[in-house]
Amino acid sequence: MERFRLSPGGRRRLEARWERLMGGLGLGPEVHAPLLRDLLARYREPQRCYHTLAHLEHMLAFLPEDPRLELAAWFHDAVYDPTRSDNEERSARLALSSLRRAGLEAGLVQSVARLIRATRTHRAEDLLTALFVEADLAILGAEPGTYARYARAIRQEYAWMPEVLFLKGRAAVLWRFLARPRIFCTELFAGLEPQARENLGLELAQIERLLTGGHLQEDLVYPGIARKLGVEGGGHQPARAHQHDFLATPGQHLHPRTGAKDEGGSDEEGVKGAV
Repeated sequence: MERFRLSPGGRRRLEARWERLMGGLGLGPEVHAPLLRDLLARYREPQRCYHTLAHLEHMLAFLPEDPRLELAAWFHDAVYDPTRSDNEERSARLALSSLRRAGLEAGLVQSVARLIRATRTHRAEDLLTALFVEADLAILGAEPGTYARYARAIRQEYAWMPEVLFLKGRAAVLWRFLARPRIFCTELFAGLEPQARENLGLELAQIERLLTGGHLQEDLVYPGIARKLGVEGGGHQPARAHQHDFLATPGQHLHPRTGAKDEGGSDEEGVKGAV
């Protein structure tokens, strides 16, 4: 299983940042240590391949030391079940209950929950939310090798879903991002835009060829699926970002278990673990 892992010293850096955050909020170890233990255990659950402590480390590396952003980062994937479509809401509720019990100010707690809920659509109406959701999306602009590892890790998290249904749901998610005028709107993340579009376009083109039986590049994003579907590599075709019949159109989503299109729902529901 290909799992994203912490960089050398990553666990120590995460714990040090948590200590600084808790100290700034005036919480002692008797209050915050059990919270940390619970969160660390959650991010090490066996169903996670991408949504691990490494993702948290990567996200926090982009974010300033603002309690709203940091607490939201720690809790945003605290609940992660790839077979469900309500992980963001459940994570937000966990943050609300945990942080209230810790005695934090109500306005701060509500801000944290709001940021977590914004990762359901990855859309923002203010700068703080934009910074948060774009930090969560930063993997989309990674160099191609890292992006391919990420895409395969997502597939492993959705190993319970048949190949064709996964590819259709994943394609709908990719198309949703490519259809935006801009994926990254903040100055901090704007430089990731060209690489993100290249990565998404290449993956979408490979998914199309997997589903239609076309030739693929040797360097596959999904070599395992290609073998199962009997699709061979070797023929390079340029990445395209066009929408085709096999995609759920914007405003539709594929049911996580049946693959049926559901009018009026979010296209994130089918393969929610896109990011």
